[in-house]
Amino acid sequence: MALVSFRRSLAALILAANGLMWLVNALLGPPELLFLTSAMTLVYATGYFAVSSDWFWGRWYGIGLCYFGSLYLLGILQNPEYTTFFALLGGSHLLALASLYGSTMASHYEGAPEWRLTFNIDEDSARRLGRSVQSAATTLPILILQLLGPRTETWFVVVLGVGLGVVGLVGLVRLKTWSLLALAAAGAALMSTAGLPSGALPLGQGLGPLYLSVGVAGLLLPLAIWAGPIARALRAR
Repeated sequence: MALVSFRRSLAALILAANGLMWLVNALLGPPELLFLTSAMTLVYATGYFAVSSDWFWGRWYGIGLCYFGSLYLLGILQNPEYTTFFALLGGSHLLALASLYGSTMASHYEGAPEWRLTFNIDEDSARRLGRSVQSAATTLPILILQLLGPRTETWFVVVLGVGLGVVGLVGLVRLKTWSLLALAAAGAALMSTAGLPSGALPLGQGLGPLYLSVGVAGLLLPLAIWAGPIARALRAR
């Protein structure tokens, strides 16, 4: 039990530290990035509370954020002069990821029986839900970074994409079928930004397209994960 508590605390601390970094940027950074940095602060704050409070979806969400954060290591390839910075950011997420992995940790989150009884969910559905939440949590920061950058000419896509992504993730942890469509629609909104000049990509000129591809795929993946059960349910009607 002590080891589980330590691993949970370590993961929560890393998520809190990253959230604090974004908060400092929100307070001291350029005004045109205020929406972006504030949204990223909320993303990591949610991860901290979800992990530290043992919410049944907390480990899944935390793992998804860690997957996203590990992509910082790719920044070393584009900006080797900032190797220490990117290694610290990416390495901390990998450490948090290792802390959250394993059946022992799972038993304290999604392994708890109360939420399964509340939602009347079986083991197969729980696994599908876990993969879906991880995928959405991985790509929500990419959605925010891409759409909330300083580009005033795409506000409709910004509001639509980020709004659908957030609402879709909330609906997903509440086991709402419509959440899959909301996430897929957010993926379509994100895909629509692929034609923008590479210099407009907040994620970087070299790695922006790669992040964009990961984001779109991650938002469409939950619908693919649940396609089988949805098809069976429709045939049974």
